[in-house]
Amino acid sequence: MGRTGGPGISTYKYMHCLRKTLFTIASHGNAVILGRGANFLIPPGKRTVGLCLIAPLEVRVKKIMQTRGLSRESALKHIARTEREHRLWVKKNCHADISDPAHFHMVINTLLVTPETIVRLVKEIIGAKS
Repeated sequence: MGRTGGPGISTYKYMHCLRKTLFTIASHGNAVILGRGANFLIPPGKRTVGLCLIAPLEVRVKKIMQTRGLSRESALKHIARTEREHRLWVKKNCHADISDPAHFHMVINTLLVTPETIVRLVKEIIGAKS
């Protein structure tokens, strides 16, 4: 079996633990789960909203340069590697294409939409689903 980063941890065991953890968090509610393929692993429900948050490449490059102290070239390589790894992880472990917007309730450009607006929209969606 494949490894997921730690010695002695199989992909199967990791995914089993990840699913169990995500389901536990989701069943308690009032939580925001960012990443980890949650929208692909947690079944859609009344109180779940799948978001895809995006930003222009230049915004992401500047952020990575600032937070990681990287050159522009290194930041671009970091972004490309991270996105490739994320896309492949979702494909392998969730059997989904992360670039398909049909997997999400909304795709939001964070350059154009404030965090407060995103929170308001999510609350409205959840309220409408109840």
